[in-house]
Amino acid sequence: LNAARDIGVDNTKGSLEQGKDADIILMDKDCQVHATIVRGTVKYKKEA
Repeated sequence: LNAARDIGVDNTKGSLEQGKDADIILMDKDCQVHATIVRGTVKYKKEA
């Protein structure tokens, strides 16, 4: 939240709250991306 506040976008980003953009990257412990979600829509999902 602090980073979003610092650049003035904390009203739409920076925490998981109703009405905010749901931009999320799901990674494992090795920083391999398993999925990306942009505005609540899955844009990428790693195949099993």
